[in-house]
Amino acid sequence: MKYFIMLSLSIYTVCSITAQSVDLRLAGTNGGNVSGSEFQLEWSVGEPCIGYHSTLFGLLTEGVIQPGIFADQQNLSDTHPDLFSQSETFELAAFPIPAGNYLNLTLNRPIEGVGYISVLDFTGKLMLTTSFPAGVQQWRLDMEQLPDGLYIVRLWARQGEVDVNIKILKATAE
Repeated sequence: MKYFIMLSLSIYTVCSITAQSVDLRLAGTNGGNVSGSEFQLEWSVGEPCIGYHSTLFGLLTEGVIQPGIFADQQNLSDTHPDLFSQSETFELAAFPIPAGNYLNLTLNRPIEGVGYISVLDFTGKLMLTTSFPAGVQQWRLDMEQLPDGLYIVRLWARQGEVDVNIKILKATAE
């Protein structure tokens, strides 16, 4: 019995040391979005990546075993070309950068419904929110009451038609 306990403890120790020395790989990407009739998936550079290690029984991800399921964009684009259509994406441009008391926002095409603009600081605190009518492609945002700093400007519509974020710097000249 004593040998069995020592053998079990030794095997456990060796496995623990081996598990600690496994190089993690990061599942990450350079950014983009995919949307279909029933789902929308967005990702961008700078978001936390999840480390994973492949095993015979799936993926070990942050201590949780998950099945090895991957979406291959190449194969999906062959069977569902509408999922990866680049012509359907909204692009938001802002000027001037750095922004002063006003920021001009321009969309590459109009939104069908009412649009909303939210300005968040980099802690995630909502600093400003406003709405604009359907069909508008340009909007002038009053940022006079905001202090100088880095902000995230989010433009979105309730129907999920558009949801874009840009990072801007506000710096008023003295």
